[in-house]
Amino acid sequence: GMICMDSKHQFILEISTENGLVAEKCDALIKKLFQITTKIGIRKHEKSRQGIYAVRVYDADEIHKLLQAV
Repeated sequence: GMICMDSKHQFILEISTENGLVAEKCDALIKKLFQITTKIGIRKHEKSRQGIYAVRVYDADEIHKLLQAV
C-alpha cells in the first residue's frame, strides 16, 4: 500500500492488489473492524495490462485511525 496526497493536498491511503477477491476482503475487513468508509477502484497496469484493484481511504481522520492500529 501507499499514502499519497492528491492535487487538493488531501491524504489518500491505498492498498492495491492484482486479485479482486483480495481487494474485496480488505475492503470488508476495514469496514467491519474500523467502521471506515472505503472505495474500490480498478485500473490497468501500464506494462502487463493486467487489472490492479485498489482499496482507498480518503478521510484523514480515518487514515490516522487505521494507521494507529497497524
